[in-house]
Amino acid sequence: MIPKCLILGGDGLDPDVTRNLERLFLGFGYKVSKKVGQVPQDFLGLLVIARSNLLKQSSLLNSRATSVIIYDYVGDNLNNFSYLKNINSDIQNVIFASTSLNRIQDLKFIFDELETSIVFETCLMPVYPKLWIMSSKKNRFNRPIHIGNFKHVTETQGVGINFAFHDFLHRERVLVAGNRWENTLPASQLLGAVKLRAVSILYSCHTYALGIMYPTQRDCTYSGRFWQAPLNGCLVFSEPSIYSSVIPGVLAVDYSQTLEKMVSHGMSDPAQLRLQSRKFWDLERNSHITFLKQLIPTYGFFGKLYVAFFYLYDRATRIKSFIPNWRLLRTVKKYHEASSPG
Repeated sequence: MIPKCLILGGDGLDPDVTRNLERLFLGFGYKVSKKVGQVPQDFLGLLVIARSNLLKQSSLLNSRATSVIIYDYVGDNLNNFSYLKNINSDIQNVIFASTSLNRIQDLKFIFDELETSIVFETCLMPVYPKLWIMSSKKNRFNRPIHIGNFKHVTETQGVGINFAFHDFLHRERVLVAGNRWENTLPASQLLGAVKLRAVSILYSCHTYALGIMYPTQRDCTYSGRFWQAPLNGCLVFSEPSIYSSVIPGVLAVDYSQTLEKMVSHGMSDPAQLRLQSRKFWDLERNSHITFLKQLIPTYGFFGKLYVAFFYLYDRATRIKSFIPNWRLLRTVKKYHEASSPG
């Protein structure tokens, strides 16, 4: 029987995170599939829960999964993991991997009836640099870019940094790619939504990128731009957070300064940043792999075949997206040329 792995998201799957997870478990020798919704009760194999929001409390009670890995990187309500109180005793291993040690401790405190068989790990989400690194551009734009959807924040969550960020985007005429910005910025600054492959390409031709996270994420996790941009030699400015001083290529700012002053504190060599970032994420990923291999079976023969086909498909999609991305870069170039001072 071919070993199977299902990557599940209760309320959706983040494409960048899911792609890294798919590569990880293909390398372990599993045939990987993906699903949004509830845990299928007839699934037999390795169950990987990437997003727990909306999952039923009985999700793991009747599950036939042989092992379960739960990733906690979103920073949402810990009550979403209430299903951990009801686990089928036939499941061999249940692993809870979180980007925050504090959240693991809080989870144990909130649910004092958690199964003692759960194994906990504090780690960063696995990243495969080869999937994200694009060819290095010699002539980069020295103007920043922001890639991300508009984030609605309520008064109770604290809107100060968000107001400062929006004001900065407007004041410095920053080019923005993402959804739901129409009521905040002029249409001339908006690229609209871009595909996942284009995100890395945009970072590879910029020296600087800007970012902001949801308030609930700042104390426990990080953004995908924290790996996608530095891996392409692009320095990230983002608000202070638990990982803004840990991950290479990320600098904490409050957006009160001018772009010129921010840039003066964040000069970096793109080639050196790419190398530093790649080493960092390879080290973090390999540490996580070592941990998992102690708990779940791996199948080397299948893994080599799956990974070979995976990268062949990846190469084919890069070629297929060449023309659309070339047109996108032409649009970006025109904008920067028109908005540059002088």
